[in-house]
Amino acid sequence: MHYLLLFLIIIFSFSPVYSKDKDSLGTVRTKDFRYSLVTPKGWIADMQSGLEGGIPLIFLPKGKNWENSPVAFYSYVEPIDSAKPVILIINEDSRRMSMGIPKLSAKHLKMFALGNASVQVVHYISEEGKLFDAVAYIVQSPTLMVRYVFSAKTKEDFTKNLPLFEKSLQSYNFTAERE
Repeated sequence: MHYLLLFLIIIFSFSPVYSKDKDSLGTVRTKDFRYSLVTPKGWIADMQSGLEGGIPLIFLPKGKNWENSPVAFYSYVEPIDSAKPVILIINEDSRRMSMGIPKLSAKHLKMFALGNASVQVVHYISEEGKLFDAVAYIVQSPTLMVRYVFSAKTKEDFTKNLPLFEKSLQSYNFTAERE
């Protein structure tokens, strides 16, 4: 119980502000930093639907919403323990997801630098067709990670939209706020 309370305090201490800039950027701002991703062409940036669940930025195809969209890209900030390598976070995610989804495979596909961040992309695919996700673990600093997730309801939607997700990921831009 204490760990949950501590986690919630840390998450809410970021006090993020969300905006959609005129240049089709989905932007998340806190007192210490901001990051943005370009809204994919033909998509919208939804800055409201995920707030209750701690998801400040969601990209959806135009005409869809968080509940009915067959695909979504979403992003959120996560404080991390500087002593814990990202591979352990990925392994924990894989273990946690496989508990509810048997026959889940996690494929570590890419590792690269994006600005000053290190990025690892993992595809989580269920053989039973229950999960089609790509997760970019963007480690911005030893204590801060941004997750950028692509979730699809079908394999076809996953395959069709994966290049768009990868292009959107390349637009990631992080700025530390100076006082």
